[in-house]
Amino acid sequence: MRRFVCWMLIVLGLSAPAAIFAESPRPDRLVITLAGDCTIGSEGKYVNSKNSFVQVVAEKGFAWPFSGVIDLFANDDLTIVNLEGTFTNATRAQNKRFTFRAPPEYADVLTLGSVEAVNLANNHSKDYLERGVIDTKQALDERGIAYCYHYEPTVVEVKGRKIALLGISYPLRKSKVAAMCEQIVAFRADPEIDLIIANFHAGIENTYKQRGDQITAAHQVIDSGADVVVGTHPHVLQGMEMYKGKPIFYSLGNFSFGGNSRPKDLETAVVQLEYDIGGEEKPQLVRLQVFPYLVTEAPLGRVQDYRPIPATDPANIASIFKRLSWGSSGLPEHFFQTGLWIIEN
Repeated sequence: MRRFVCWMLIVLGLSAPAAIFAESPRPDRLVITLAGDCTIGSEGKYVNSKNSFVQVVAEKGFAWPFSGVIDLFANDDLTIVNLEGTFTNATRAQNKRFTFRAPPEYADVLTLGSVEAVNLANNHSKDYLERGVIDTKQALDERGIAYCYHYEPTVVEVKGRKIALLGISYPLRKSKVAAMCEQIVAFRADPEIDLIIANFHAGIENTYKQRGDQITAAHQVIDSGADVVVGTHPHVLQGMEMYKGKPIFYSLGNFSFGGNSRPKDLETAVVQLEYDIGGEEKPQLVRLQVFPYLVTEAPLGRVQDYRPIPATDPANIASIFKRLSWGSSGLPEHFFQTGLWIIEN
């Protein structure tokens, strides 16, 4: 039903409804999809430029940015991305090099893309000061899109299972990591919480290898009880690993990214985690799959269209898996050839 509504809206050109969580076909499975940095907007001074995200999407429609991945996003139970920017009409911005915004109605891009939750704990959530934060949260609330913010976790319920979402942004000071760990410990002690997903917005931009502080912090939150760590901010892919049986993705790179009209790196990935929820015990991870993607079909260095598409060139696919494999451990050898691991518990 969710897919039917979304595609009818695309055809009719109507606004998106309040979010309704999609459901994967099997009632005994919980499918979670993760993607990277999404700037659903443009740099403030370029909002009205012809090639900006805002103007391209105004022409092509709000369903455009995620139309190349809708089959994945609409057939899972929960899709989570990092929302790097604001939904606001405010013009007073921070004094910084890049500030990102789109009018509040552009939050419909997420609804039509079947994105049900976002991380706001990043360095662009306050680009338009507190007004921008308030407007962004209101736009998400109006559409039923869940979000976690700096020190503000949230809990979503899907198929009767409760999932805690937490976020933290760089620098990864010990006090910040400790505060997140305390929240995780409290969630883990709550018998009603089934999964805990920690979002890290950290690392060095345009660096393909995760740093020691990223690794240390990710291990600490897993040790505290988190089930998944997903990283953003470097804007390129970094390595991944399984630590104590829990997946860590140090950077999923850019996805639908309005912050750069001429990206220098097109490679990205979408991750799916499938959990067995058929019994009374906590969900058990039974499938881990990586789907290689490009942030746009435009050639490298050309003006992009902000619409990620599946990677089909063997060279791109091999490069994506190579980047994800850096510093990896706990994963079978075949994983970085196929991107699929069926886990036997």
